Amino acid sequence: MGTKCYEWYPSEGRNGDTMPDRQGLEQILSDPHSTPEERAMAQSELGPAKAEEDVAELLRYAKTSALEDIPWEDVSRFCSERGWRKTRDLYERWLHAFFNTEGRKDLERIAHYMRKCDLEQWDFAAREWEDSDWRNTAPLVAVLERIADSPNRGNYHARETVKCAEEFLIEMKRRSNA
Repeated sequence: MGTKCYEWYPSEGRNGDTMPDRQGLEQILSDPHSTPEERAMAQSELGPAKAEEDVAELLRYAKTSALEDIPWEDVSRFCSERGWRKTRDLYERWLHAFFNTEGRKDLERIAHYMRKCDLEQWDFAAREWEDSDWRNTAPLVAVLERIADSPNRGNYHARETVKCAEEFLIEMKRRSNA
């Protein structure tokens, strides 16, 4: 059940309409009962100024001048102290800045491990499928779907691998429906 945005902390608006003040808008953003539409309205009313204030506060907290220079531990502590629900957008903004600069090498390392894990699971699932006398297709289908969907989740597999997984998946599904 949602709340009525303009019923909280009213103050006089531009044309004499009743508008929520800053505190009311922030409360709407942190209220778990607010609807997505109410949160979007509150965020748009607060505007980019709120986001810039949050970034400035985080930069002061971490004693640095660039968002991407803040280590994860400091961002995590900052967000935990203020409440993750209230700082989620700030965290997402830091994450984007971090992975587009310093964190790029970490992102590449993570992608390497994800590729390696998927390919090992593909091999294991294929062996399980063979051991089941070609009956148990579920594990193999699951890993093939994950690999085929990787372009929608960061595209960490080579195009050839994705194409091969898609073709294998089509054949697996065709055989299981036959």
